[in-house]
Amino acid sequence: MTLLTQWAEVLNRGIELVWEIHQFAQHGDAEKHLSRVLPMSLHDVGRFRRLAHQMFGPAPREVLAFRRETVEHARRLGVDINRLVVINVAAGKIPQQYRMVREQLFRRMVDQAMNHSIKELKNWGNRLVSEMHPDPQSGAHHKRAVRNSRTSDADGLMHMMIRGPELKVARLITHIESAARRRWRPSDEVRFEQAKFDALEELILGRFPYATAPNNPLTSLIHQPAVVIRAPELNQDRVVLDEHGREWFATTDGAMLTAEDYISLRLADHGWAVVIGQNNQPLSLRQIERRFSPAQKAAQALMQLTCAGSDCHRPAIGCEGHHIHPWSQGGKTTMSNLALLCSSCHARVGEHSGSRNDRLNKTPDGRFEWISPDGTRHRSAMPVDSCNGIALAVGEDEGQPSRGK
Repeated sequence: MTLLTQWAEVLNRGIELVWEIHQFAQHGDAEKHLSRVLPMSLHDVGRFRRLAHQMFGPAPREVLAFRRETVEHARRLGVDINRLVVINVAAGKIPQQYRMVREQLFRRMVDQAMNHSIKELKNWGNRLVSEMHPDPQSGAHHKRAVRNSRTSDADGLMHMMIRGPELKVARLITHIESAARRRWRPSDEVRFEQAKFDALEELILGRFPYATAPNNPLTSLIHQPAVVIRAPELNQDRVVLDEHGREWFATTDGAMLTAEDYISLRLADHGWAVVIGQNNQPLSLRQIERRFSPAQKAAQALMQLTCAGSDCHRPAIGCEGHHIHPWSQGGKTTMSNLALLCSSCHARVGEHSGSRNDRLNKTPDGRFEWISPDGTRHRSAMPVDSCNGIALAVGEDEGQPSRGK
């Protein structure tokens, strides 16, 4: 028996393989462990794990009875694991609230799976989804997303993927291509795809006359909210300068207050604020801050080494401070409430338990727990646990921080 024959025999035992994966997935971080055992990429392992959950995971009683029949049917037909993965990808396009429709689509595809090649099965699955989806428009809207890579590749490139309802994405593409054609000629040295990127960049970021001045407040106003506060209790005539050159305002009740303190009491997390006093006089322009200090972030960076996001390896030294318990909900700017997240992971984190975004918690032993919208939990290790002093100073793998096991 050749190796290829043995491999084919294992793949053809689809249901048995899926059952073993389901059993394996009950322990710890299943995807990472499976990727080491098989071995294969986390992406492929994730497909196997989702298939195992679909076929053997918990479900309402009536769904379980139907599903058991499907499993036995697939076993009798000898449907291999590759075809089962394709079937599950198609079934997963039916939203969870239409669970029985998803099960019926799975059964129909199992019934005919061995009569189709993998490619034919994929195409047929797409047609079945269009045919059986109870509400295709809402389904497409629900799955809209913008995804991007977290690190650059060997060419120094990062990648972005956009998906959404057909008509909306078509309009976006048309808008981008129209803008690209206005600036591109076939004789140009740049390809049309490059012109599309330039057009998209300009459409989103625009062309601001002051964008090249890093210390110009107008540059920050482009990206941050501007807030105007009316403060009738402050008076320009009562400005007092102390020995350090700081401005103090004598309020109408006799209290002395700096503009920074006044803004801090009145305003939100970040942005720019203009304080307007009597007679509509602009008294002060200040940036609103609710930020962790450099010392706090430096200490946390030594603990984390990398972003606290799930499977993210960006260096912590360049990450943003995140309030685990949101500042807007009473969270403190303290070390116990600090996590360092890269800008990409930071944007994915919601602020409350009912959010449809990801969430980040801190466990009693100081580790982070990343909770996906579907409830999947990823508990991080602290790389500092497995690093010596030299590793902390220079990092591992040619200067790059590494995750601890």
